[in-house]
Amino acid sequence: MNASSVCNNRRNPVENELLRALRESPPHERENATLEAPADFSLAKLQTALPSGTALVEYYSAGDRLVAAVVTRETIEIIPLTIVSRVAHWLHLLRFQFSKFRMGNAYTQRFQQSMLRATWGHLETLYGELILPLRAHLRARHLVFVPHGPLHSLPFHALRIGDEYLGDAYTISYAPSATVFALCQQKAASEKRTSLILGIPDERAPQILTEVESVAALLPRPDLFIGNRPPRKSFVRRAWRPDCCTSRHTACTARIIRCSPASGWATVT
Repeated sequence: MNASSVCNNRRNPVENELLRALRESPPHERENATLEAPADFSLAKLQTALPSGTALVEYYSAGDRLVAAVVTRETIEIIPLTIVSRVAHWLHLLRFQFSKFRMGNAYTQRFQQSMLRATWGHLETLYGELILPLRAHLRARHLVFVPHGPLHSLPFHALRIGDEYLGDAYTISYAPSATVFALCQQKAASEKRTSLILGIPDERAPQILTEVESVAALLPRPDLFIGNRPPRKSFVRRAWRPDCCTSRHTACTARIIRCSPASGWATVT
């Protein structure tokens, strides 16, 4: 079986489940779920959709050059950054450090200081490649990152310079594309001031319980689901409704299919 067949076999069950859910949802929810760009979408509409004090940073490649577009309500700036292969190399090294956690608690506790120093070093290098050239252009309080290619696996908020993480200087969110971000901004906010929080702790992510309890302490009127209590279907039914809450937070392990990242899934069992 070739690589394409393997990808298709893994992807089809996920796609079929998504299509089934869309077919069974009400018409207005099917319309909201589409990610297709409207034919008349424009830069002006994107800028209108950006909240005040927000900058959208979208990365893209031109040949082997990585470029960033910084868009605010008033301006757009295009900044050349670095070589794609350089960033791919440092991302590979960072993922290698993250992969060491699979070797068990005994290994990570024994080598935690060396692992931490190496991870910090890679995060600082990536900061220098991806953020430093455009830092002077980030005149905003909130940043929306739209990654490109392998950058989708990078935690931008954890990039650091010295003792400062990027998440200390700005509030940060992510979007799969500028178009999707603008479409999401057009949706009316829910009037229900509640928060839906799901945590599925397991041995691969032992801090999930601490995470969701901390989030629940910060968000308004939290409704916390842990493990299988209440059952998964109850959570999914509530989470699917567009007016169920103002905030959703999910903490669980996930699997990414490299040949089709959009077809990955989270482990909610």
